[in-house]
Amino acid sequence: MGQKIHPYGVRIGINKNWISRWFVKGSAADFIMEDVKIRRVIEKKLGRSQISKVEIEKASNQIVITICTARPGLVIGQKGVTIDALREDIGAAIGKEVKINVAEIKQPFLDGPIIAEMVAVQLEKKMPFRGVCKRMIKNVMSEGAKGAKVMVSGRLGGNEIARKEWFKDGSVPLQSLAKNISYGFSKAYTKYGVIGVKTWVHIKDAQVRPALKTGEVVAVADESATIPAVGMKDSE
Repeated sequence: MGQKIHPYGVRIGINKNWISRWFVKGSAADFIMEDVKIRRVIEKKLGRSQISKVEIEKASNQIVITICTARPGLVIGQKGVTIDALREDIGAAIGKEVKINVAEIKQPFLDGPIIAEMVAVQLEKKMPFRGVCKRMIKNVMSEGAKGAKVMVSGRLGGNEIARKEWFKDGSVPLQSLAKNISYGFSKAYTKYGVIGVKTWVHIKDAQVRPALKTGEVVAVADESATIPAVGMKDSE
């Protein structure tokens, strides 16, 4: 049963917080659709920018969006050009003005969504999936994680029949709600078809910290933001 429920959803209120925070009386359909439009625009514009999550806060008429990423310089762009264009696109999509903050993820190898994206990017470059998954798990464990699991499914290696394979190291408890599990999902678009990538990272209790506290909020006008070198640590 633990494999059929989203690890983030069942831990809300235990060691996870809502990624959309707002309150409205009556129907909430309009607010939910606003959130959907905001996330679609960010996914379309930023793409492979190693985004962990997008937090949305609404208070009265103000909408504050916090993008948690391992590459804040790529999200902000040269002199804030990229994030200014993103703000305009979101405003046009929902018809409201928004404020965008960028939070840096200090330890990307302990973040499930970022790990899944890095695996997907390497699969799109035609790298062997076994070597990619094993090296990724090795990097995750070297960062101090208690366990890691990576699963890929699809036409692996260009085979005619789709299948799934998974690689695991350490302890990854999916049914213990008190454990902090960082889950991520991404897609790799290859010439043979789409390959799905799922990742689970078991983080130590001492490493459980909200993204805004572990990350550094970078101002839009800050031109000194640099792009951390995030990639494979070891060669195969």
